[in-house]
Amino acid sequence: MPRFTYDKAYRRDVIMSLADRECLDLALSLGRKYGVDLWEIHFRHYTWLLSNERQIPDSIGKVLHGDLALFRTRCAADIYPSLSGTKYNTLATYFTLLADSANLGAVNKIRAAIPGLDYKEFLAAGSPAEQLLILTPLINDGNVHVISKMGLHFSLSKSAVFGAYCRKFFFHGEGRTVLSYPDRWARVKEMLQFLGKEDKVGVLFLWRGRDFVEDPGGKCVGRGLLTIP
Repeated sequence: MPRFTYDKAYRRDVIMSLADRECLDLALSLGRKYGVDLWEIHFRHYTWLLSNERQIPDSIGKVLHGDLALFRTRCAADIYPSLSGTKYNTLATYFTLLADSANLGAVNKIRAAIPGLDYKEFLAAGSPAEQLLILTPLINDGNVHVISKMGLHFSLSKSAVFGAYCRKFFFHGEGRTVLSYPDRWARVKEMLQFLGKEDKVGVLFLWRGRDFVEDPGGKCVGRGLLTIP
């Protein structure tokens, strides 16, 4: 006698395994016949589609949203931990089905302006200061405005984002173009309008011959001092 006919646990495993491929209709048919939860079969198939970056049919979304609280709980426990923070298409699909417009909007902005940012690492950061440390290596002239707007959603002030950009640009430059420190300073001065008083204090520089030394504390001694108003 085939094991499928008498072993209930084995039979359920076989039926659920069919949902891990393009056999949803067969899995549902057998599920109805042998009393396997159809919502679970749909969720298993959704997990497979998402992990393989397949399109999610509307019919699956309607079934899963039939118990939205359970769907959100299961997604958080069974799907989110395995998602890559840099696979933006998968993240967008995930947040779309969860109807999470805030995270979906952030992912779309990251995909366009900050490729390379690990969004999950960014979300897991324990404080705005840690989030800023994660963002700083990726901030550049082309995306600083986008990041400053996105930062408001995550309690990162616009001033803090521009302050990080100013410090990075002044001390390390940007791209392959080599700029003198006076030229970098001229660019930084253009950005000062976006900084609050506290962040301006954090962008004080000393001129010593051809070298600039950062003094975040604001205690500056020496000649050729450049200060921020």
